[in-house]
Amino acid sequence: MIFIFLITFTSVFAQDSVSVLVDSLTLKISNSEKSRIAQKIAWELRTQDWERSQYYLEYSKKNAIDSKSEDLLAEHYEKAAYIYYEKEVFDITLFTLQLFLRFFSFIL
Repeated sequence: MIFIFLITFTSVFAQDSVSVLVDSLTLKISNSEKSRIAQKIAWELRTQDWERSQYYLEYSKKNAIDSKSEDLLAEHYEKAAYIYYEKEVFDITLFTLQLFLRFFSFIL
């Protein structure tokens, strides 16, 4: 009986992973960390709330640009391509992958 109560009690008051991630965006952290957290949020929301997922992809992109890190921006485009692929938005997936691959043309 106590076991059932504890399971019910903890599940009622536990935050889901998206809420925890959104809360962590309000902390004073670097743009690169905000970008990575927003990517995780977009990934979590890709099947439940597509509009919010797109919002966090844009937020991730903005913070990646603000960080002035080409590696981070390339990482953003890679993760965004996976999200668009999961959603079967293939034209945007291909465009995003092209942006991702541009960063590797500078490295090679």
